[in-house]
Amino acid sequence: MSKEKLRILRVVQSTYPEVVGGVGIHVHEMSRRQSEMGHDVTVLTSDNGDRSLPRTENRDGYTLVRHREFARPIDNSICPALLSHSIRGWVNSILFILIHTSIFPLT
Repeated sequence: MSKEKLRILRVVQSTYPEVVGGVGIHVHEMSRRQSEMGHDVTVLTSDNGDRSLPRTENRDGYTLVRHREFARPIDNSICPALLSHSIRGWVNSILFILIHTSIFPLT
């Protein structure tokens, strides 16, 4: 198995511990473990309307970047800035983009 350091980008609506749920816990645990393995892991998420949370933080070895929620129809956070951030700065690099969603048509 290769020992090459990977750049991993995860995109998720909410993450643990702010929101306790299966997808958020999964993203947190996988990001933590992959960063322990030496990979560069960034998680993009929504602020879920809580403007008091920091925009960027280091959490258990990975970088968490929150974007401002634009709307919240049927309890689903909409953050248009996530897509532009996902593309910027990640082109021409070793990359895995993992999008985690509980919205049925997108799974």
